[in-house]
Amino acid sequence: DALGYGSDSPWRHFLALLNGVPVATASLFLGAGVAGLANVATAAEFRRRGFGRAVSAHALIQGRDAGYRVSTLFASDMGISVYRRLGFRPVCRAPVYYWKP
Repeated sequence: DALGYGSDSPWRHFLALLNGVPVATASLFLGAGVAGLANVATAAEFRRRGFGRAVSAHALIQGRDAGYRVSTLFASDMGISVYRRLGFRPVCRAPVYYWKP
């Protein structure tokens, strides 16, 4: 469906819980032979405890299990060290624009 929750959607969404409390999220887009990691976020009070890394690794494992061997992502400065520990390496830089009302 339009939100990427249908069984035939190329999107896979993941929610990490700690004792039933949502702590981190990640999404994975599967297409064109590439598993694209996106929308990784950890609630501020749970950062620096490995939840973002865990939910990212889980999403990437799902991509691997679906037959994907290449993954991509756009990393924020806050997340770059997490992704390096997962085996990602920088290949280019792209500007990001944020809108603030």
